[in-house]
Amino acid sequence: MMRTMMGIVLTMVSVFLIYQNRFRIISYFISIRFMRRMITTVAMNIPLIKDKFFKMAFSRSA
Repeated sequence: MMRTMMGIVLTMVSVFLIYQNRFRIISYFISIRFMRRMITTVAMNIPLIKDKFFKMAFSRSA
């Protein structure tokens, strides 16, 4: 019982800390060249992200 409660508390604290520092964590991973390439490759395999990117990149603005 006590072990389960401790696990739940540690999980909640971990989630809170990750959420609080999410932009710092994302910035760190993007600064690593291999991770940047992997993130880009994975993101471009998701149809929604790929469509939005191409629509934004190749749209004609007057």
